[in-house]
Amino acid sequence: MQDMELASTEHKEDDQLDLGDNPLSECIRETADGEIPNMPLSVTSDQLHEQARWSTSWVSRSRDGARFLLFALLLIAMQYRSGAFTVDLASDADEPAHAVSSLMVHDYLTQAFPRSPLKSAWMFYAHYPKVAIGHWPPLFYCGEALWMLIAGRSQRALLLFVALCGAALLSSIYFEVRRQSSAAAAMVSVSVLLTTGIFQKLVCGVHPDLLLALVIFWAAIYCADFMAFESPRSRNLYLGFGTAALLVHGRGGVVLLLPFCLLVLRRRVVNWKWLVAGLAVLLFMLLMPHAIHEASSFSVIGLPERAYEFLAGVVTLTGWLGTMLALVGLWRLFTRDSQRPFWAAMAGVGVCGLVFHLLVPVPFDSRYMMPTLVAVAALAGGGTQTIVERVSRASSRRRRALYAAIGTASLVSMAIATACVPAKPDHGYRGMIANCLLCGDEVTLVAGGGVDEGGLIAEASLADPMRLHTVLRASKVLAETDWSRSYTQLRFASAAEVDGFLDQAGVSQVVLGGESQYEEDIQLRAAMTRQGSGWEREPRVSGANRIEIYRRMRPE
Repeated sequence: MQDMELASTEHKEDDQLDLGDNPLSECIRETADGEIPNMPLSVTSDQLHEQARWSTSWVSRSRDGARFLLFALLLIAMQYRSGAFTVDLASDADEPAHAVSSLMVHDYLTQAFPRSPLKSAWMFYAHYPKVAIGHWPPLFYCGEALWMLIAGRSQRALLLFVALCGAALLSSIYFEVRRQSSAAAAMVSVSVLLTTGIFQKLVCGVHPDLLLALVIFWAAIYCADFMAFESPRSRNLYLGFGTAALLVHGRGGVVLLLPFCLLVLRRRVVNWKWLVAGLAVLLFMLLMPHAIHEASSFSVIGLPERAYEFLAGVVTLTGWLGTMLALVGLWRLFTRDSQRPFWAAMAGVGVCGLVFHLLVPVPFDSRYMMPTLVAVAALAGGGTQTIVERVSRASSRRRRALYAAIGTASLVSMAIATACVPAKPDHGYRGMIANCLLCGDEVTLVAGGGVDEGGLIAEASLADPMRLHTVLRASKVLAETDWSRSYTQLRFASAAEVDGFLDQAGVSQVVLGGESQYEEDIQLRAAMTRQGSGWEREPRVSGANRIEIYRRMRPE
């Protein structure tokens, strides 16, 4: 009998621990104690839901602010450890475009506003032709530009903005998972995401993917709240975050699929309007990539292969442990009504990511998995909470011990991930610019593919805010290619014609990155080395042994 009373007391303590510290929890406790809470009768369930999320004490908000600061410092330490502040902004072919586009918006705000932005963009592009606006939406670049107005026009400021986006993402995951389960489960979610290699790569570079994952995360949460509680506030916030996602990246189109994946939460009968809207979204997804000439032909036969590619990517990036915890976390979908919308939102993000990958046949890239990885990390926290509740069902002491062990293990894993973050590749362009590669008023041609062309342009534009120099790209002036380089057509028939073009364009310096096998680069190298060309090769620069520099010989 005493054992039963002790177990009942422990269960009661557990229930009180799980309620959290907010006004809704106080009302629940008062009702459980036989008191009628002092609340207006007109308060609805969706208002209670919003009150439970945001109506916290100043102590709780200060703690959330401290966690955000801690996550920001952790990510900045990760950037410093990887060498991101001192090496090229060229971890891939897209990073230089994101950096240069952000610099272009900043220079427009400080030098040309309120004149025509399109004219200013073309003038900037004439000097540094690696601009992504138009290919990608502008919100990320506008955010970077506004941040640089405060922090200065520098590589450090560009990376700090990304770190702040990452810290906001980690804080959001921690905030929501802790609210739905426990602090230990929230730490697991954060550690699962932070220890993935692609998250570390994105933190240490200039990419919009973390900002995209952040706005999709909140769009999914408010979409689920609207479907479950039909709150106008949640509807408006979903539309706001959804619009922001579309303005960050084209893959923000995932938010258009969310309402259809979350229809199971809707209490009203689904009518014909939903069917029409669903067909419209489906048609948009199928036509969007072809409108921007980036997709291969859609094939139903290839759907199983693309589905396997997506699911294998999730397992590879999060690991088997994170994936298994996320699968266990799906059990949270069958918990009480107040928690179901959040876990349904996370599951919906994963399903929508898969559907988007199937409908939009663009090449697979692990960066595009970030919104799905955020959902998997959140579900992994839910899976951890489910396991703890099952293991320590009759013992609050055991549960506290498990929470402490799980939290400690998560902190250790995050510390190890920060200390062991891979070094960011350095191609040597930052050092070459610092050593006066472009000190004269001259025109430079760079070749070697997207990484080499973009690496030089990004570093040159950082060092040249007044655009005194001009850099040409071999992939644009010597050949005609599309964005994905699915085809290449040379503009000149011989190396001699290339040399003549360089003379007419006033090119006095050629930078060849690595042993590029692109047709235009091979032709350019032949023009540089042919007898009587008038070009001489300079000694290789220390730290950039793979880069060849040719200068036009001046007549004596």
